[in-house]
Amino acid sequence: MKSTKIALLIVFIIIAGVAFSQTNTTYKLLTYSRSITGGAQQVDENGKAIDNIRYQYDVFLETSGKTKPIITAFWIKGQPYQVQIVPVKKLPVTLLIEKRKIVLVKQSAQFVWQLLLTPDSSKKSLQTNTYKDLQLNEVVCKLKGNTKNILLKKITELPAIITE
Repeated sequence: MKSTKIALLIVFIIIAGVAFSQTNTTYKLLTYSRSITGGAQQVDENGKAIDNIRYQYDVFLETSGKTKPIITAFWIKGQPYQVQIVPVKKLPVTLLIEKRKIVLVKQSAQFVWQLLLTPDSSKKSLQTNTYKDLQLNEVVCKLKGNTKNILLKKITELPAIITE
Protein backbone atom coordinates (compact mmCIF):
# COMPACT_ATOMS: atom_id res chain seq x y z
CA MET A 1 0.00 0.00 0.00
CA LYS A 2 2.81 2.40 0.90
CA SER A 3 4.68 1.65 -2.32
CA THR A 4 1.49 2.36 -4.33
CA LYS A 5 1.14 5.78 -2.69
CA ILE A 6 4.79 6.57 -3.34
CA ALA A 7 4.47 5.48 -6.99
CA LEU A 8 1.33 7.62 -7.43
CA LEU A 9 3.10 10.60 -5.86
CA ILE A 10 6.07 10.19 -8.21
CA VAL A 11 3.75 9.94 -11.25
CA PHE A 12 1.87 13.07 -10.11
CA ILE A 13 5.13 15.02 -9.69
CA ILE A 14 6.32 13.97 -13.16
CA ILE A 15 2.99 14.94 -14.78
CA ALA A 16 2.93 18.29 -12.96
CA GLY A 17 6.53 19.00 -13.98
CA VAL A 18 5.83 18.25 -17.64
CA ALA A 19 2.65 20.35 -17.63
CA PHE A 20 4.41 23.30 -16.01
CA SER A 21 7.38 23.16 -18.35
CA GLN A 22 5.08 23.29 -21.38
CA THR A 23 3.25 26.41 -20.20
CA ASN A 24 6.33 28.29 -18.99
CA THR A 25 8.10 29.59 -22.10
CA THR A 26 11.71 30.67 -21.73
CA TYR A 27 13.36 33.37 -23.85
CA LYS A 28 16.98 34.16 -24.72
CA LEU A 29 18.24 37.14 -26.73
CA LEU A 30 21.29 36.89 -28.98
CA THR A 31 22.47 40.26 -30.31
CA TYR A 32 25.44 41.09 -32.52
CA SER A 33 26.64 44.48 -33.75
CA ARG A 34 28.99 45.59 -36.52
CA SER A 35 30.17 49.15 -36.95
CA ILE A 36 30.06 50.49 -40.50
CA THR A 37 32.61 53.22 -41.25
CA GLY A 38 33.93 54.94 -44.34
CA GLY A 39 32.60 57.01 -47.18
CA ALA A 40 32.92 60.77 -47.57
CA GLN A 41 33.37 62.67 -44.32
CA GLN A 42 30.21 64.60 -43.45
CA VAL A 43 30.25 68.01 -41.77
CA ASP A 44 27.59 70.05 -40.00
CA GLU A 45 26.61 73.64 -40.91
CA ASN A 46 29.58 74.99 -38.90
CA GLY A 47 32.09 72.83 -40.78
CA LYS A 48 32.64 70.50 -37.82
CA ALA A 49 33.14 66.83 -38.76
CA ILE A 50 30.18 64.54 -37.97
CA ASP A 51 30.90 61.07 -36.64
CA ASN A 52 30.39 58.78 -39.63
CA ILE A 53 29.87 55.48 -37.79
CA ARG A 54 26.65 53.50 -38.14
CA TYR A 55 25.79 50.17 -36.56
CA GLN A 56 24.22 47.07 -38.05
CA TYR A 57 22.47 44.77 -35.56
CA ASP A 58 21.69 41.08 -35.97
CA VAL A 59 19.19 40.06 -33.31
CA PHE A 60 17.76 36.60 -32.61
CA LEU A 61 15.26 35.43 -30.00
CA GLU A 62 15.31 31.80 -28.86
CA THR A 63 12.07 30.49 -27.35
CA SER A 64 11.12 27.17 -25.81
CA GLY A 65 7.61 27.43 -27.27
CA LYS A 66 6.68 27.51 -30.94
CA THR A 67 4.11 30.31 -30.57
CA LYS A 68 5.29 33.48 -32.34
CA PRO A 69 6.19 36.06 -29.68
CA ILE A 70 4.58 39.50 -29.87
CA ILE A 71 7.07 42.27 -29.11
CA THR A 72 5.47 45.46 -27.81
CA ALA A 73 8.70 47.47 -27.33
CA PHE A 74 12.40 47.02 -28.09
CA TRP A 75 15.47 49.13 -27.25
CA ILE A 76 19.18 48.90 -28.08
CA LYS A 77 21.42 51.20 -26.03
CA GLY A 78 18.38 53.27 -25.05
CA GLN A 79 17.16 53.82 -28.64
CA PRO A 80 13.69 52.46 -29.49
CA TYR A 81 13.17 50.19 -32.51
CA GLN A 82 10.16 48.77 -34.30
CA VAL A 83 10.50 45.01 -34.77
CA GLN A 84 9.39 42.58 -37.44
CA ILE A 85 9.68 38.93 -36.39
CA VAL A 86 10.71 36.26 -38.91
CA PRO A 87 11.13 32.55 -38.10
CA VAL A 88 14.60 31.13 -38.72
CA LYS A 89 14.07 28.06 -40.86
CA LYS A 90 17.61 26.66 -40.87
CA LEU A 91 20.10 26.33 -38.03
CA PRO A 92 22.90 27.03 -37.38
CA VAL A 93 22.87 30.68 -38.48
CA THR A 94 26.34 31.61 -39.73
CA LEU A 95 28.06 34.69 -41.12
CA LEU A 96 31.18 34.75 -43.29
CA ILE A 97 33.55 37.55 -42.23
CA GLU A 98 37.03 37.88 -43.70
CA LYS A 99 37.02 34.24 -44.87
CA ARG A 100 36.01 33.11 -41.38
CA LYS A 101 32.71 31.42 -40.61
CA ILE A 102 31.14 32.80 -37.43
CA VAL A 103 28.21 30.96 -35.83
CA LEU A 104 25.59 33.44 -34.62
CA VAL A 105 22.98 30.87 -33.52
CA LYS A 106 23.97 27.28 -32.78
CA GLN A 107 21.95 24.21 -33.71
CA SER A 108 19.37 23.68 -30.95
CA ALA A 109 15.95 22.28 -30.16
CA GLN A 110 14.68 25.80 -29.38
CA PHE A 111 12.55 27.84 -31.77
CA VAL A 112 14.56 30.75 -33.17
CA TRP A 113 13.19 34.05 -34.49
CA GLN A 114 15.15 36.78 -36.25
CA LEU A 115 14.22 40.32 -35.27
CA LEU A 116 14.40 42.81 -38.14
CA LEU A 117 14.85 46.31 -36.69
CA THR A 118 13.76 49.74 -37.88
CA PRO A 119 14.60 52.85 -35.81
CA ASP A 120 11.45 54.09 -34.09
CA SER A 121 11.14 57.87 -34.20
CA SER A 122 7.87 57.94 -32.24
CA LYS A 123 8.30 58.80 -28.57
CA LYS A 124 7.11 55.88 -26.47
CA SER A 125 6.43 56.43 -22.79
CA LEU A 126 8.71 54.43 -20.52
CA GLN A 127 7.33 52.50 -17.59
CA THR A 128 9.35 52.72 -14.39
CA ASN A 129 10.61 49.11 -14.53
CA THR A 130 11.69 49.61 -18.15
CA TYR A 131 13.68 52.76 -17.31
CA LYS A 132 15.80 50.88 -14.76
CA ASP A 133 16.31 48.01 -17.23
CA LEU A 134 17.48 50.49 -19.90
CA GLN A 135 20.10 51.88 -17.51
CA LEU A 136 21.55 48.44 -16.69
CA ASN A 137 21.32 46.62 -20.05
CA GLU A 138 22.26 47.25 -23.69
CA VAL A 139 19.18 45.43 -25.04
CA VAL A 140 15.66 45.44 -23.56
CA CYS A 141 12.75 43.55 -25.13
CA LYS A 142 9.17 43.81 -23.88
CA LEU A 143 6.78 40.98 -24.81
CA LYS A 144 3.00 41.03 -24.78
CA GLY A 145 1.70 39.10 -21.79
CA ASN A 146 5.05 39.03 -19.95
CA THR A 147 5.54 41.00 -16.77
CA LYS A 148 9.35 40.78 -16.97
CA ASN A 149 11.43 42.25 -19.76
CA ILE A 150 13.93 40.11 -21.68
CA LEU A 151 17.34 41.65 -21.02
CA LEU A 152 20.82 41.45 -22.48
CA LYS A 153 23.65 43.18 -20.62
CA LYS A 154 26.24 43.17 -23.41
CA ILE A 155 26.02 43.01 -27.22
CA THR A 156 28.56 40.77 -28.95
CA GLU A 157 30.67 42.90 -31.30
CA LEU A 158 31.73 41.55 -34.69
CA PRO A 159 34.50 42.95 -36.94
CA ALA A 160 33.73 46.34 -38.52
CA ILE A 161 32.56 46.87 -42.09
CA ILE A 162 34.73 49.47 -43.85
CA THR A 163 33.23 51.05 -46.96
CA GLU A 164 34.94 53.19 -49.59
